[in-house]
Amino acid sequence: MGKGKWQNTGGEKSKFGLTASQILDVVETLRHEDALESLQLVHFHLGSQIANIRDIQRGLRECARFYQNLMQLGAPIDTVDVGGGLGIDYEGTRSRSYCSANYSMQEYARNVVSAFPSFVRKPTCPSPI
Repeated sequence: MGKGKWQNTGGEKSKFGLTASQILDVVETLRHEDALESLQLVHFHLGSQIANIRDIQRGLRECARFYQNLMQLGAPIDTVDVGGGLGIDYEGTRSRSYCSANYSMQEYARNVVSAFPSFVRKPTCPSPI
């Protein structure tokens, strides 16, 4: 799920990151090698210059579900690194155009910080840092 002006930096043929199925393969490989405890961090990058806060909220919910699934598979992830996405309101219009953003930096931060505790509610799946 990519959003923003440079949303096409991810995906199957991207030089960035792994797909969900590739990460599941890594989990199985680590489990087979008795090294699953080494998977402790997930880096999440939705895109760049995301103008609409709702796109960020959707991406954060997807990441929280993915985090929860990895925890259920036994990966001891304690950190989720949310990078990218923050739009800059170059126009000063606070809109959803490519050169703007319909949210403040505080609203962006509030959404990032609250995404995991509000979604991940199982006692066996604590919120990451």
